[in-house]
Amino acid sequence: MLLTVGFIAINLFLLFAAIAAALFVGRLLGNFALGFLILGILYAFSGWLVYKMRRRWIIAPVVKMFQNVLYTDEGIMEEISNLREQAESMVTNEEVAGEAPDEPENSTAEEPVNEEANDKP
Repeated sequence: MLLTVGFIAINLFLLFAAIAAALFVGRLLGNFALGFLILGILYAFSGWLVYKMRRRWIIAPVVKMFQNVLYTDEGIMEEISNLREQAESMVTNEEVAGEAPDEPENSTAEEPVNEEANDKP
């Protein structure tokens, strides 16, 4: 929810900034329509450039990041060490709290014999 609100706020800010820039350029040129046209051309060029360079600027870095995390020994070893540290911290927390691990009952121990029950016929 908070991420959505932030995303909307950033987009509204960019929208109003673009309108303000177009009005500013239009005032400098003496024609507001020309200001909006120039900024529209600038945004269209920027969009085209990002589209043409998407493999180099967006796809390749994201794929490389996932390869490093998923397919390298360092990523796997880091995940294993994180899990090991979590397990060790859980054990030390139990020891600090005074909880001893449950011991299994000894089934071979002899039960106490009730001698009074044996004396009665």
